[in-house]
This record gives sequence, structure tokens and C-alpha cells, in this order.
Amino acid sequence: MNLFESFRVAVGALMTNKLRSVLTMLGVIIGVAAVISLVSLAQGATARIEAQLTALGSNLIMLNTQGFARLIPQDIPSLMERVGTLTMGSPIVGQPATAKARNSTYDTRFEGVSHQYLEIRNYETLRGRFFDEQDVSSRRKVAVIGYTIFRELFGEQGAIGETINIKGQTFNVIGIAASKGSSMGQDYDDRIFRGGPGLATFRTWCSRPNRPTLPAQRQAISHESSRRSSAARHGSSRGVRDGG
Repeated sequence: MNLFESFRVAVGALMTNKLRSVLTMLGVIIGVAAVISLVSLAQGATARIEAQLTALGSNLIMLNTQGFARLIPQDIPSLMERVGTLTMGSPIVGQPATAKARNSTYDTRFEGVSHQYLEIRNYETLRGRFFDEQDVSSRRKVAVIGYTIFRELFGEQGAIGETINIKGQTFNVIGIAASKGSSMGQDYDDRIFRGGPGLATFRTWCSRPNRPTLPAQRQAISHESSRRSSAARHGSSRGVRDGG
């Protein structure tokens, strides 16, 4: 039996049992569609989880003090020296605050950080610029706002060069951070960052200061580097970003 004859017999069988043929085709189509849909959903969920972890910082170490122990900005160089895999670090002093700009007010979180913090947390600039080391050392009253603040206080218009009032002090907006979205219940766009003055001053200025956190970013996580950072934390109190 040649190919043409086989094709003719197959078509004849399909036409003879039309209902059975249609039901078989539907079963195959539905089965394939279901498999494709499940695979797509799984890939989408995986991509979303990976994006949330990336937003947190895949090579980030957060050090928090407890009790009466405190980490201070001067601990960072010491921790970097003791833990060789760390290359960059920033203290964080944060506090809920009400921000005022134009004719609007908005309750947000105000954080005092170093000039390296935004790079450590992988923030990108939507407009303007991040504050630099000179801004911090000269104690300029400048701020970088998250996208939520940009939307709520400025209606997604302007903002750069305008002023924002927080706790009775006025800051010039020099940058808008690109949206990072939410992760683990936190809105990373609902932030205002301030560089300088000294974080001790900032901590005193806040009405109910949080204990500082030292984010330490690294390129690879290993048992040895984790052991060393733990030993450094208990032995002395110091932190940063990693070279790998």
C-alpha cells in the first residue's frame, strides 16, 4: 500500500466515524492546550519570584542590631577589612514621616543612607541623579524620591529642583528613582532617601529612630563567607558589598 492509498483509507475512516473523530481531536487539542497553559503559568510564577528576589538584592546581607548593641557608620570600613568578600556598604536610619510638597501631603518612609546605598539596592534613576559623596560630606539638604512619592506629591510632573518638607525641614529634590515595585509586602517606591548629614545627627533628629542597618552586598554566597561575616558581627560590629 503506497502513501496515497494510506491517506485515502485514513480519510475514509475519519469520514465514516465523524463524531468519534471530532471527539478525539477535541481531546488532543484540550490536552495540549492544558499542558501549554500550565507550563506558561509556572514560568510566569518563577519569573515573578525571581524578579522579587532581584529587587531585594540577590547578593545582599542585612545586619540588624538587637538590645543595647549598636552599629555605627564607622563600623563599615572595619567590617570590610575583616570580611574580604564585602566591597560596599551603607548604614540605614529610617523613620515614618509625613512629606509635604506643593499642596499635597503623604505619609511615607524617610531614610538616611550613604551615597552607596542606592547602588547597593540596584535603584536606577528615572530623572535627575542620586546624591554623591560630596553631597553627603557637605551636608547638603538634598533628597531622592521613590516613584510612589513622585506620583502622590507631584502628580508625575516636574519634581526635580522643587522642594519637599519633612519634619519641618526643607530638602531639594535632585532625583527620582525608577520604579522597583513591591516585594514581600514592601513598596520599594514608597521611600524618600536623604544623604548626610551624619547619621548620628539624623538618628537624633528622628522622633523614634530605628536602629541602623548595614546592608552588605556580595557577588557570591558561600558557607565560608557566611561563617566569616557571622564571626565579624559577633566579634566587633562592622559591614558592606562584596567583590567575589
